Amino acid sequence: MKYVTITTFPNKDWYEYLNVCTVSYLQNFPTEIPLLIKIYKDDLSEVVSKSLDNLINNVGAKEGRLIHIETGATKDETDFYTRHKDYKNEGDYRTNYIDFSHKIFALYQAYLFAKQNGVDYIIWLDADIMVKSEVTVEDIEKWHNGADISYLGRKDWDHSECGLVIYKTETAGQFIERFHEMYVKDEVLSHKQYHDSYIFDRLREEFSSLTYHNISEGIEGRDVFNISILGETMEHFKGAPAKLALAQKIQQMRSGEPIIPQAVDVNDIKIKTKNCVDKEVIRNNISKNVRLIRNWYAPCKQTDETIVICSAGPSLDPIQVKEYYDNGIKIVAVKHAIKPLHEAGIIPWAVILLDPRSHVANFTDDIHPDSLVFVASMVDPIVTERLLERKAKVIGYHVAVGAHEEDFLSNGDCLIVGGSATSTRGISVLEGLGFRNMELFGYDCSYYSKPDLQEKKDNGTMKYEEVTLEVETYGPKKIKRTFWTEGQFLAQLQEFRNYYFLREKLNLKIHGDGMIPWVWRNKLRHKLYMQEMEKKANSKALELEDYIQRLNFDA
Repeated sequence: MKYVTITTFPNKDWYEYLNVCTVSYLQNFPTEIPLLIKIYKDDLSEVVSKSLDNLINNVGAKEGRLIHIETGATKDETDFYTRHKDYKNEGDYRTNYIDFSHKIFALYQAYLFAKQNGVDYIIWLDADIMVKSEVTVEDIEKWHNGADISYLGRKDWDHSECGLVIYKTETAGQFIERFHEMYVKDEVLSHKQYHDSYIFDRLREEFSSLTYHNISEGIEGRDVFNISILGETMEHFKGAPAKLALAQKIQQMRSGEPIIPQAVDVNDIKIKTKNCVDKEVIRNNISKNVRLIRNWYAPCKQTDETIVICSAGPSLDPIQVKEYYDNGIKIVAVKHAIKPLHEAGIIPWAVILLDPRSHVANFTDDIHPDSLVFVASMVDPIVTERLLERKAKVIGYHVAVGAHEEDFLSNGDCLIVGGSATSTRGISVLEGLGFRNMELFGYDCSYYSKPDLQEKKDNGTMKYEEVTLEVETYGPKKIKRTFWTEGQFLAQLQEFRNYYFLREKLNLKIHGDGMIPWVWRNKLRHKLYMQEMEKKANSKALELEDYIQRLNFDA
C-alpha cells in the first residue's frame, strides 16, 4: 500500500466535516488510498454515531474505499488531557496546545497503522479541506516530489501551514515519533509558540538531515494553500469567514436542493459613490483647514520599505500586526483600528483621517502623540482644532472629491485621487510618500456573521446586502462565493479593481478572508496562471530566422 490519509476533527463539527469535506474526499481521491479518521466516538450522540456508520457502510462501500476510524483516547492522550484539564485558552492560537494536540495524536496513530500495513507515505489532511475535483496519484507525487516530508512553507509568516503534510513512513518515522513525544512530555510548553505548525518547524531544524519539499515555494502571504498547486483540486476553509462559505454548502445538503445564487462578476460591479456631506460643507471645511494646518503633504522618493495598513474589518488581528511592529515595520491605522492596536501595545507610525463628518473628533483622544496624523483638508475643522490642541503631529493633504477643491491649492500642492473610504484613499496617500510594498490587514469589507438583512439606513434604503460574487481564478475557470456586505464596501471593491489591483508597481499583500482578500487572492492566482501560460507559449515559440528557414515555398 503506497498511501494512507489521516484526519481528525472536533465532535461538535461532525456534520460539516463528515458530510462535506470527508465525503468530497471519498468522491475525488484515488480509491486505493484509505482514509483514517480519528474521532472520539464515546462522546458522540446517537445521531452522529449513525452518520459515522452510514459513512463507513454506505458512502465508503459505494466508493470502494477503506475507512478506518480510531475511537477513544489512547493512554498517552488521556494522561495529557488529565494533566491539562484546567487549561483555558484566551483566543490566541499560538498558545493553544490542547486543540492542536489532537492532530499529533492522530498523526501518530496513522504512523503506527502505516508501519503495520506497509504504507509508504502518510498524508495529513485538515478536516476543513474540501476536495473539489479529481485527485490522481500523479497529483500526489507532484505534491511530495519524493521528499521525506512535504509541507506548505510561508516565507511571509513565522511558521508553516500544516493543513496538508506528507510524510515518508520509512525516513520520517523518527520525526513523527519525536513530534508525539513532545506533547507526551509537555516539551511543547518550552517553546515560544505551542501549536503544531510552530513545533513542526522546530522539528525540521532538529531533523535537518531529512529532505523537505515546500509545496508553496515562493508564494507570498499567509494563506498559501488555495494559491498553491493544491488549490487546483482542493479548497481550505481556513478561518471564520471561510467557514461561512462551508456553512452555505451544509445548507445545500440539508435542504436537499442545490442553492444556486445569481452571481455578479467582480468585473461588472458598478457602484456610483457620492460625498457623505454637501459640496459646500466640504469647501467650507477646506477653507478653514488651510488656515489651521501648518505642515502639508508632499510626494517623496520611492522606497523598498514595507509598510502595514490596518483597517478595522473583523479579521484585524492586533497580535499578528504586533509581530510586524516588533520588527520595526511602520504601522498605519484608520480611525477604528487605532484603539485595538494601542491595546496590543502598538503605537502607529501614522493615522490617516478622511471623513468630513464631525463624529471623527471622537477618535482624536485615541491618537498617540508620537503618531503622525495625515488629515484630509476636507475634514471637519473641529477635528483639526482638537488635534492641534493636543499637540498632535498634523500633516494636511488634499483629496479629489469633485467639490472644486483645486480652488484652495497653493503652488506645489497636489490632489490625491483614489478610494471613497479612508482605508482605500490611504493606499494612495502612502503610495505618494514612496511606498510600494504594502501589507493590508482588516480590509474584509464584509461581515463574518449574518446581519439583519431587513435593517434600513436613515434614508430608508437597505443597510446590508447578501451578494454572490464571481471571479476568475487559477486556470480558465471562475469561482463563486457569497458575502454579507454593504453598498459602501462594494464601492471599495470596485476601487480596488479599478485602481489598486491594476498597478503593476504596487506590491500588495491583503491578509484575512473577507471579500477584498478573497477577490485579491483569486485574481493573483489567475495572474500566476496567465504568466505560466505565457512562459509555456514562449518556450514553444521559434526564433524568427529559424521560422523563415523552415518555410517551404516550392510549388
